[in-house]
Amino acid sequence: MLHSPSPLILQSSGWGGNDGNWSTFQLNVGTPPQGFNLICSTTSSEIWIPLPEGCNTSITGCASSRGVQSFNGVQSSGSQTNESSSWKQIGIYALSGYDDLFPDSGDAALYGLDNISLSSSGNTSTFGSQIVGGISSYIFWLGVFGLGIQPGTFSNLPNNATTLLESAKEIGLSPSASYGFYAGAAYRNAPGSVILGGYDQAAFEPSNITFSTTFAGPKSLTVRLKSLVVTNTPQGTVSPIIDTSGLNVSIDSTVAQLWLPGTLCDALSDALGLQYDNGTELYFVNATMHDTLLNYAPEFTFIIAASSMINKTTAIVLPYAAFDQQIGQPWSTTNTTYFPIRRAANESQLVLGRTFLQEAYLIVDWERENFTLGQSLHRPGVSSDIVTIHPVSSQKDRSSELTAGAISGIVVSMVLLALLMFGGGYFLRHRRRRKQQEEANRTQIAELDGKAGSPGQTSSIGVELMSNNIHEMSSPPALAEKEADFGGKLELEGCEGAQLVDTGEIYELPGHEVGHEMDGVIFETSSRLSAPNVEKKA
Repeated sequence: MLHSPSPLILQSSGWGGNDGNWSTFQLNVGTPPQGFNLICSTTSSEIWIPLPEGCNTSITGCASSRGVQSFNGVQSSGSQTNESSSWKQIGIYALSGYDDLFPDSGDAALYGLDNISLSSSGNTSTFGSQIVGGISSYIFWLGVFGLGIQPGTFSNLPNNATTLLESAKEIGLSPSASYGFYAGAAYRNAPGSVILGGYDQAAFEPSNITFSTTFAGPKSLTVRLKSLVVTNTPQGTVSPIIDTSGLNVSIDSTVAQLWLPGTLCDALSDALGLQYDNGTELYFVNATMHDTLLNYAPEFTFIIAASSMINKTTAIVLPYAAFDQQIGQPWSTTNTTYFPIRRAANESQLVLGRTFLQEAYLIVDWERENFTLGQSLHRPGVSSDIVTIHPVSSQKDRSSELTAGAISGIVVSMVLLALLMFGGGYFLRHRRRRKQQEEANRTQIAELDGKAGSPGQTSSIGVELMSNNIHEMSSPPALAEKEADFGGKLELEGCEGAQLVDTGEIYELPGHEVGHEMDGVIFETSSRLSAPNVEKKA
């Protein structure tokens, strides 16, 4: 059996963002490498990095605020594909996957294949021919690196390029296509972490629910929101009404806010004194209300369930500090306190974004098609209690391993079958001996009866044998005993021993069925890439 590699641990490189303070991770792209501080996307399979076209002179420090690092000793304005010898351009394609949230954005990306590298515990891991998209969109201010496994397809790219997660497994840097993710929480001074092929067992409280993945892009990780309870508000405890069956919401760290139904947003706005801005479609908190909320320290309890088991729930609790965020350029000329929720127009827009994942630890196993969420414990750094998620190495592993219950059922059935065969064989042998004894007795009796007919003789032997024979055969004890054992008379007349063994009905015992062990607002710039005339992904 081949030894699985250890999980690959990626530590946060710092904090950044224009819609909150988010834990970022450094990723280098190209040859020579150009550095970017990116956020992690729990569902996307692509890598997006800012292009120079994504900034203009009106935004001070734009490139660095978008996570672009220095290149050749000076601050880079964004991805410089002409400086990378390993860059292979694919073309300009529309950004896909977030049309539900931003239907009129018209955003596009310059796609290509390039080498990337990640730093882990002082070591650098390099991946060749990864799909990289250069973006100028203001919707996605920081670049992202995706942990999904559904590769993008392009009309002029014959074969799908492998995703980062799959590449890590293929080159032996990760044991499986899986990960453990903590988004980090700046208000707790707890940086985020990503563990490819495993998770930090000491980083969260175990959950009693496993959710199924759906492989539907941004909606691949979907849970059922059963209720939301807010305590310690200026109005006391508030619990906005949610349908008894709950709401299907996706877990996606690509976006910062929580996209909730308008009724929930209204209830939160009333309870917390928020101010809705129609222009930006965001909720702001004025200075007076901000001080009040800091004093009250509300807590937000999200009760979630799996779609298949809506009565089995788990809770994720967020403090007000998780929602106490600042939004800056290009949304606002100065950093302004806002509350990171947005109004969802319909169920397709329901999302729990990075804000939610500040207090939840996420484990995704794409190979077994499941994921779980647990309340984060915010331990400093990554512990030594790392659990490896082993691969589903073959079809046999996926579908042919027997559960303990199935094995037990088979064993019990085999034991019963053996006992039945032994009992049947014993009875046949016993019956055959009885028949032979009976025939012998009859022959002996006939001979003795002939001798008794001679004049002047008596036959005491003949009388004794006749008496014994009649007494024993009147109710054969072996047959009576077997009838009691089997609950009824066994119809064995005219049957041979081999026929008894071969008769399927006799040995068709009830048993267990064999199981398988398987286990936002858009800001236009004159140079922004737009999508009206670009190619579409296949």
